[in-house]
Amino acid sequence: MTSASYGSEVEVRQFAFGIARSRPAGAVVRLMFGRFSRLLPLERLAASKRVALYRHPRPVYGSTHLLAVPLRGIRDISSLASNRHDELRAELWQQTAQWQARYETPWMLVNAGSRQDVFQVHFHLSDECPPDVVLSDETFGNWELALAGLGQLTDGNTLLKAGFGLLCGPDGRVHTATSRRPCGAVSSIP
Repeated sequence: MTSASYGSEVEVRQFAFGIARSRPAGAVVRLMFGRFSRLLPLERLAASKRVALYRHPRPVYGSTHLLAVPLRGIRDISSLASNRHDELRAELWQQTAQWQARYETPWMLVNAGSRQDVFQVHFHLSDECPPDVVLSDETFGNWELALAGLGQLTDGNTLLKAGFGLLCGPDGRVHTATSRRPCGAVSSIP
């Protein structure tokens, strides 16, 4: 590959990522992941029947930063919580656990509300805690409990407007990401 062709490939990826981040493109992005995921300008590392793993096109943190994405158009974490996605979620949790072990990425984050840039639910797998993460004291024992508890979070509407995330670290508990507290504090929570 010549440096000129590499430059154009990077430019195409950056252009596509910029479009994907626009709200009007959300439906197209969901369609692409749901029906044409192999055509996306992303490096696909692995896939199962319902979930694919990609290298993040523009990682901001971590030496390893991957994206686990359902191969079905699902707008956000609240939509993923629907009972109709039970089988998909089971496969998602199983696959991400395997990929986290394989790629040594103990941190898993999903953004919601105004923190979600691309309007297809996706999970960030990384070897480092995101530096801008804000942890609250609200925790859940696993991802299923976190999704079930989304509606019962204190100040849930405020969180959605402000944007929040759900973060699972090496301790295996899922935390809501809301206030500035270093990720190092995660391991001390029982």
